[in-house]
Amino acid sequence: MLQSPSPTNETGRHLAVLLEDIPHVRLLNTGEATHTRGGRLDLTLVSSDLATDAIWEVHPTLTSDHFATLTSLPVAPPVPPRPPPRWNIRRADWSRFQASLDKWWADYQPPDDLHQQERDLTAAIQTAATTAIPMCAPSRRHRTDWWYYNDEVREHNHRVNLHRKLYKKRPNPNNLRLLQEVVARARQVSLRAKEDKWLEWCATFSQHTSLGQMWRSVRTASGAAPPRLAAHPHPQQEAERLATIFTSRGSSNQLPLHTRRTQQQLQPHRDEAVREAMEVADMTDRPFSLQELQQAKRRGRDTATGADGVPYSMLAHAGPAGDAALLATLNASWTAGRLPPAWKEADIQPIPKPREPSKLRPISLLSCLAKTAEKMVLARLQWHIGPSHPHIFGYTRGVSTADSILALMTHINHRPTVAVFIDLEKAFELASPHAILDALVKKGVRGRMLAWLRDFLQHRRAWVRFQGHKSSFQEMENGTPQGSILSPLLFNLLMEQLVALPFHTGTVLLSYADDLALMVTGKGNKLRKTQQALDLISEKCQDLGLKISAEKTRAMMLKAADPAWQLRVQGIDLAWTNSYQYLGDTVIIKAVFPGRGSPLHSGGADPCD
Repeated sequence: MLQSPSPTNETGRHLAVLLEDIPHVRLLNTGEATHTRGGRLDLTLVSSDLATDAIWEVHPTLTSDHFATLTSLPVAPPVPPRPPPRWNIRRADWSRFQASLDKWWADYQPPDDLHQQERDLTAAIQTAATTAIPMCAPSRRHRTDWWYYNDEVREHNHRVNLHRKLYKKRPNPNNLRLLQEVVARARQVSLRAKEDKWLEWCATFSQHTSLGQMWRSVRTASGAAPPRLAAHPHPQQEAERLATIFTSRGSSNQLPLHTRRTQQQLQPHRDEAVREAMEVADMTDRPFSLQELQQAKRRGRDTATGADGVPYSMLAHAGPAGDAALLATLNASWTAGRLPPAWKEADIQPIPKPREPSKLRPISLLSCLAKTAEKMVLARLQWHIGPSHPHIFGYTRGVSTADSILALMTHINHRPTVAVFIDLEKAFELASPHAILDALVKKGVRGRMLAWLRDFLQHRRAWVRFQGHKSSFQEMENGTPQGSILSPLLFNLLMEQLVALPFHTGTVLLSYADDLALMVTGKGNKLRKTQQALDLISEKCQDLGLKISAEKTRAMMLKAADPAWQLRVQGIDLAWTNSYQYLGDTVIIKAVFPGRGSPLHSGGADPCD
């Protein structure tokens, strides 16, 4: 057998022959003895693809009763493919671009097929761009501070961005001074981090450090690009896996069983109400005008494009012919009450999360043609349904997180308060399209607008693009489309049904996107009122297809005694906390108990009951 040291072992030689006959597998051994007594007992098997340039050898000194064997395989890490070239908008000849569209539109007869009409328009824009705009290979942009970037640098850069936005919104001397101070502080932090990192590198240099390694460090410190990360060994399979994960996040299977049953029971009634409302004529049924299109285009700026590669700047310079073609396609879609399939497809790019690089965040890229149409529909919809509820702060023009925090603090107003910060799990992905359509019907939306919005929400598809490889299409079951212009307002319609629930006096629910803050003040048993409000919210969330995460929801006693009993959501006890980061990193709310002193209230506090 193979354990025998005899060089004439017939059984061993026969086994070696059998191993060599296995397809796609090669035996690397050269016949050199690996045992101290002369036997050839150690076998190395590799695939045929790797065996061509593989090197197998016996170590001359490393041994016990066997000599160690060394196997070298020429495996080069896969290099991620470069992005495809794109149009260099800065060097565009817009006169030539418009002339190409004018020539196409003069001889074009729009077909009855909406899908074909949209494809013809996209192809005409792409052809005009190829004629008038040079292509350029996309540069691999990188952060020059990547080699010393840390949490402290990130935090101060974040503060700089916040103060820049503040100064842009309110350009006064005080905000300018604050911005200058924050920028100066951020520079100091970056310089200190850069110096610390360089000194850390220098401490690793020794007489054994190669000159090449030292020069690489110098080039890195000078702002050179980081090395390109190796591609995933199976990018196509990874794209399919990510597509399945992202799609499953919006599946109804993520909802509790009782919520799914509630949705099934409500759906027939909702569908019937939507069908009846679609048959009712409305003043918003009229076709869109050129003025509405131009108003929508004025608010567009170049962002990441969808799969067609057409940015807003091309639409802005399309000229009269391009505007007429786009308006004709949009009005054909409006009259038919449905969207071209390309307007309902998302190109998902997985982006690593800043604080958790191992986890990927799906970023959906949509067609700018579709988003221009959405802007026009949004303007009509906002005019039709009127302003949002005063307790809705997210995605509202002229309202920010500061307004939500001010409303929260104003309602508390140094009074004993029970506050509950409610976490809605995957709210944007699980929101029921049928519930959104039902909310639109209750808002008085009728006719073509309701038909168009119904098709907008249903049967949406997406694929994941991972390192140049695209997954198959996946259909999104629930949720508002990520990256869509209409999604924030449609989501707010669901939140409006929550904040408008018939609570007791002194009970208020505030909404900033999916961040909900419930506050209960006033006379009576505040804990009992809070529990009743939570029960109302839980029941309404079942109707809307939303899921409360009781594990992440936090309750807090403000200027009141320790809680006498437990609050519950869906049969799960809520955790009490003494501090909470409301709206991310914006503000930290801390509970202050009676007899411990308070910057908000110097006197005693009433118990909650």
